[in-house]
Amino acid sequence: MTDDELRALVASNAQAISETRAITDSNARAIAANASAIAELRVTTAQQGEQMLEGVSEVVAMVGELAAQQEARQAESDQRFNNLLADARADRQRADQNHAEAMQRFDHLRADAQADRERADQNHAEAMQRIDQALADARADRERGDRDRAINEMEHRAFRETFQTLLAEVSRIWQRLA
Repeated sequence: MTDDELRALVASNAQAISETRAITDSNARAIAANASAIAELRVTTAQQGEQMLEGVSEVVAMVGELAAQQEARQAESDQRFNNLLADARADRQRADQNHAEAMQRFDHLRADAQADRERADQNHAEAMQRIDQALADARADRERGDRDRAINEMEHRAFRETFQTLLAEVSRIWQRLA
């Protein structure tokens, strides 16, 4: 590079540096002007942060209270549920016990009814046997009565004939004696 080129380059750099300084000075003025706005913004942001922190603290406290209330309600609800569950289990146990007792009574009643039915069937069979026997006896008595009546009539007829013969003999004897 030649001296002229170097000088031109240095002059160009000097001009660029000078422009950069102007921009930097302008930026510094803008920064200085914005510094108070930034400071106000920091104060406002800090205040808003504190307010937000207070609000968050209040929300956290409210959420904590609500959680405690919900926990208390849940514990109460759980207790009621457990009580209801225990009552339901006791009711179910009583119902099962009552059902078992009812089934036992039913089985006894059914067994008694079956025994009664068997006794009734036996009594009926015995009664039918006695009736059949009584009918057979009545038929036999009637047959004996018919035979006895027939024999009695025959004997009565024979007696009458004998008596008539005797009366006839007595009459002849009286006639001879008379």
